[in-house]
Amino acid sequence: RWFIAPPGGFYGVNWSLLFNTFFWNINFWESAACFSGEVKDPSRDYPLGMALAIGLVFITLFVPILVATGASSRPYTEWTDGYFVDLGRQIGGPWLSYWLMFASAVSNIGMFEAEMSSDSWQVAGMADRGILPAFMGTRSAHDTPIYGILLSAGGVLCLGWMSFGEVVAMLNLLYCFGQLIEFAAFLHLRAAHPELPRPFRIPIGTVGMGLLLAMPTVFIGVVVYFSSPLALGLSLLLCAMGCGMYYLLVLAKQRGWCDFEERHLHDEYKVDINFSPEPEL
Repeated sequence: RWFIAPPGGFYGVNWSLLFNTFFWNINFWESAACFSGEVKDPSRDYPLGMALAIGLVFITLFVPILVATGASSRPYTEWTDGYFVDLGRQIGGPWLSYWLMFASAVSNIGMFEAEMSSDSWQVAGMADRGILPAFMGTRSAHDTPIYGILLSAGGVLCLGWMSFGEVVAMLNLLYCFGQLIEFAAFLHLRAAHPELPRPFRIPIGTVGMGLLLAMPTVFIGVVVYFSSPLALGLSLLLCAMGCGMYYLLVLAKQRGWCDFEERHLHDEYKVDINFSPEPEL
């Protein structure tokens, strides 16, 4: 059944949902950088961890879908939430359906924990670097960022009124805008601050990285093109609120409304004037 065309052929595919779901399943890899301070040797462990993670993600996504689409007698348009559990019962019996249910629960918990942890440490890091008020970097007795966790959990609760497809589409758009900013910041830091020591340095020159980032930038444009008006409107509204928040924080720092950490980029990384960056390829 893998080569049977869907009803309606090319136009019978919900391309917006397909692209958004596909993009959502393979993004947020850079969130691992938020935990670099907890890793003993990131220059060695991160490439190894990423290689293993990419292999595992490919297997866990490709194999179940391959089996499900090949074994299911129902057209994919009739698949509903939880259909993999029903299909597992048909293929392997009750034990497989229970295992799929358990694996799905563990996966959801793991994704929530990973997202909350990375978001909360980003908030704490922004506070430590003077971007957010200093109190946002407050740690608990276990050295976990309190306000970052509360903000992350609050954001999840605020999205509870939206459907899964709408949440995915909106998060993808915000992620796309964030990725463009990250790409620009990455290239700028490469060119403007090559002397900064880095836990891990991508072994490609600045020009090569610019060419390499062209492909994901084009794909980002495709995702934006297939976005729904609701997701696009909410994303633009949140982006506007973020820009307004930036100027509000600048005003708060100038007026002394709250305390901010005073740190500079070179002080943060303790740059050695004798440090010579790796040669670019």
